[in-house]
Amino acid sequence: MSVAERRAFTLLEVLLAGVLSLMLLGLLVRIFLPMSKGLVRGSEQAGLQQTASVALATLGRALVRTTPEGVSLADQGRALALQPLAGVNAAGRQILTEELIACWWSADQKKLFLRHWPPSPPDLGRLPQNRVAFRLTATELLSLCDESRVERVLATQVERFQARLLDDCVLLEIELASPAPDGGVPERFALTRRFLMRNETP
Repeated sequence: MSVAERRAFTLLEVLLAGVLSLMLLGLLVRIFLPMSKGLVRGSEQAGLQQTASVALATLGRALVRTTPEGVSLADQGRALALQPLAGVNAAGRQILTEELIACWWSADQKKLFLRHWPPSPPDLGRLPQNRVAFRLTATELLSLCDESRVERVLATQVERFQARLLDDCVLLEIELASPAPDGGVPERFALTRRFLMRNETP
């Protein structure tokens, strides 16, 4: 049979082409699959890092306006409340705001929550004053940690959160973890920040 008379591929040629195509496809999958997994892991890591940074930065903006007397801790540092400063009067005395900020970590929900007063005052039978630092007891602070009245979720996928008062600064530690796909190892990201507070009120 001449070349001019051939109008179709033989069965052997079709099988050979199919085998070569499968080999090429398998090679491409082996090359690009690890790369795609690496991209997914990198994206998850970046998301965890951004969430942790934003959460601690939000708390940090209030902490740097607070004195050590205006910080309350409970539940081994898993709950934090603070009363920021408003400024200094003509006599040079620091004036506290009449507001209160509470933040706590729910281990069950793996979320970091935030509440802020005003507009509604805390249900404690007493209100923050601008002359005396509003220090909460552990019982009072834990009574404010109510998810049903939360204003804002600062972070999700939180595996650990702790605040520690160290002289004139607060050390915040947070660790996040993304769900593990197919039972693999979850992506984790931990962040620690130290925030220097204002001088003590005279």
